[in-house]
Amino acid sequence: MTAYIVPGRVVWETSAVLISIVAGMIIGAAAYHRIIYPVTRYCWLGGAILMVTAICAMHFTGMAAFAIELDPQYDVPPSMVSDVSLGIVVVSVMAVILLIGFASVSIETNLEREARGQLEHAALHDPMTGVANRLALDRHLDDLSARLDQDPDEHVAALTIDLNRFKEINDLYGHAAGDAVLKTVSERLAQGVDDDQFVARTGGDEFVVLMGGVDQHDRVLSLAERLQDAIGAPYDIGDVQGVVRGAIGIATSMDDGRVLRDLLYKSELAMYRAKNGSECGSCFFDAQ
Repeated sequence: MTAYIVPGRVVWETSAVLISIVAGMIIGAAAYHRIIYPVTRYCWLGGAILMVTAICAMHFTGMAAFAIELDPQYDVPPSMVSDVSLGIVVVSVMAVILLIGFASVSIETNLEREARGQLEHAALHDPMTGVANRLALDRHLDDLSARLDQDPDEHVAALTIDLNRFKEINDLYGHAAGDAVLKTVSERLAQGVDDDQFVARTGGDEFVVLMGGVDQHDRVLSLAERLQDAIGAPYDIGDVQGVVRGAIGIATSMDDGRVLRDLLYKSELAMYRAKNGSECGSCFFDAQ
């Protein structure tokens, strides 16, 4: 305000200046706390309102803290704008500032939410095939474990899938062709399971399928056969033309325990057994 050039002097009211500073600090701190430590999903809106209120309170209270004592040697011109018109202009400018602030906060919040969603998706999905990765598998295992703990009648099945002779595809046709086969297999597996079933790529040419709500072995075997048919359908990807087979190992909580990570290990052992000798390509775990 001291930068004003007026025909007189600017007189400050100390109490009003102190009130503007204290009000700005208190309301600003409340806005910061509301944004940094949200209680609900709409706390950002309350924080934005408090921040704008802090700015306006500090500014307009500060504006009221000074007065201009005109020099009597100068003639005071008549008012060019009425007080009502000036008040309307001030309120309109304030409304525009508020709208811009709300729009900025809303856009920033949406961008942050989208960025978090993209990061989470990248962290939980295999970048090449697009199916869930091992981290997502671990989370799903935790969820299924909680269901097993809560309901003693709940049962799950773990199916470990490995592609037969996949190394030959890489050796004969190159890694690009092998990657294309993996992408196709992933799509077929994702389309071959129901909504309550889970598919993950755990590395190389190995996949895991988790099935909840298991009440009989025939349902699990039916799923394995459906996945075998999906994997074994003919391929025509560039130079790769023919059929790829899969070996599937199965372990269920009805027979092999209710610790899911142990079930995964047992299904992997059953997969190696299926890979080495099973005619149908699928094999249940057998401790013998």
